[in-house]
Amino acid sequence: MKNKLFGTDGVRGVANTQISAKLAFNLAKAVSIYLSNTKPENEKPKVVIGEDTRVSCDMIRSALCAGLNSMGVDVVLAGVIPTPAINYLVKEFGFDIGIMITASHNSSEYNGIKITDKNGFKLTDEQEDEITEIFEQVDEFLPCAADQIGATVIQEELQKYWADYIVESANCSLNGLRVGLDCANGASFKVAPYIFKKMGATVVCFNCEDKGEKINFNCGANYPQFLELKLKEQNLDIAFAFDGDADRVCAIKGNGERILGDEIMFLMAKYFKKKNKLNQSIFATTILTNFGFDKSLNKFGIKVKRVDVGGKSLQKIMENEELNLAGEDNGHIIIADVGMCSDGILSAIYLCKMLKEGVKFEEELKDYIPFYQTKINVPVSQRQKQLNKSAKLLAVISELEEDLGQDGRIVVRPSGTEMVIRVLVEGVDKFQVEKIAKELASLIEKL
Repeated sequence: MKNKLFGTDGVRGVANTQISAKLAFNLAKAVSIYLSNTKPENEKPKVVIGEDTRVSCDMIRSALCAGLNSMGVDVVLAGVIPTPAINYLVKEFGFDIGIMITASHNSSEYNGIKITDKNGFKLTDEQEDEITEIFEQVDEFLPCAADQIGATVIQEELQKYWADYIVESANCSLNGLRVGLDCANGASFKVAPYIFKKMGATVVCFNCEDKGEKINFNCGANYPQFLELKLKEQNLDIAFAFDGDADRVCAIKGNGERILGDEIMFLMAKYFKKKNKLNQSIFATTILTNFGFDKSLNKFGIKVKRVDVGGKSLQKIMENEELNLAGEDNGHIIIADVGMCSDGILSAIYLCKMLKEGVKFEEELKDYIPFYQTKINVPVSQRQKQLNKSAKLLAVISELEEDLGQDGRIVVRPSGTEMVIRVLVEGVDKFQVEKIAKELASLIEKL
């Protein structure tokens, strides 16, 4: 069936419009019914819920709890906590489902609902389709009996449990490092400083407040320019900017130079390979990662496997092929030895770990030779969003790819979280790449 409820990473939209209390309530009921089909009779399902700092989280959380409780599901509230923490807690404490209320990197008017299965994985397409089918006929299902109503309890101590697990898993000291943290006024505002301080770093915090109305606004991974400016005022060894739910990271060296997402992945892959910890000498990434990444890593005996965009695709190939390291060019890095969810804080710790061990980023990155790449986000209507597969556009793309040659490529895809079509063009000639990207963006606008 055509999945219209879930995007590439959960259900997302403008709060109180696309993501309303009614939608959250009905989605919670649908999840409850789905869970009841997987549990023994008379055994209550148990769900853990986390959230970022957005004002709309209160409304959505209340609706989710009401929907779950009304169908006989017990709920544990973990409070404000990063997405990777929910993925860990759901498995560690035996929850049936984990729910994270967040719109990740999107601005404050957006919110969303990410659902994690009992093993800490994103839902499969089949699971999302099953929940969607129930959601579309949810009014046909009766609530549970009065003596079977679920309970909701608050257990914010779970935040510290996860944080201490991350510290223990990293197994290193950051004594002597001065680290800057921009938490985007989001889910990591409290836990990220706690982790880095516990590991011994001197921490300088920016946007580490519970201000959901300012989440991701001119700060965090979406706007690393803020941290770049602050580095000029602070004597820092390295600094990190997280997004609203802290599942991605942007890194900035002490000299103020940004380490791009591809570069973070390159550093991590080489580091794991050198430590003999890179399973099968393979790094998994998506179709959006610069093709120069593959060629550069191949020189060090590292193979690159590519999948469709999104953490779901990466988790699948990592599980199927027993890989332990993967990432996306936007700063999502999955270190499966610690958790099967991209984790901005954990990725930042590993970069600090490299610094402590004397790794020179500038020297390591000399081995990375990216192709020229241009990305354009083209705003579109709901109708236009489906036109990335139109015959006219596909014909033009085919012609332009021939012009680019073997070392060039074009990726045109609808965003799973925003009303845009994303255009990516890559090749060896910068002028040609930029020209083709603009031509495609213009064509999409006119379709």
